[in-house]
Amino acid sequence: MWSSFRNAACGAALIMGAAQARAAPWQFDPRIQIGALTDDNYRLTEVRGAEIEATGGWLDAQLNARSEDPRGFVQVTPRVRSTFFPDASEEESTDGFLGARWYRGWLR
Repeated sequence: MWSSFRNAACGAALIMGAAQARAAPWQFDPRIQIGALTDDNYRLTEVRGAEIEATGGWLDAQLNARSEDPRGFVQVTPRVRSTFFPDASEEESTDGFLGARWYRGWLR
């Protein structure tokens, strides 16, 4: 339920900003972070002996796209976070996100 509402809200943001986006130039701001991760109790279990050791890498990437004019703006930000563990593949995850913001000022 929440997922379909979020998708509808993002779609509405894109449609509402389409008229503004045609006239205003887009600004793109990519960001990629890569790192290494090691943890001797990855799931934070309290049971002694049931700890899961995980060593691997992670990736966090996003692309912030923004269009702005004097009366408002549209901003869309897709993002992906992923982990990779060669010795514990069941602990790997890939999560995707989509953020959207818009503002439109009207004459009074």
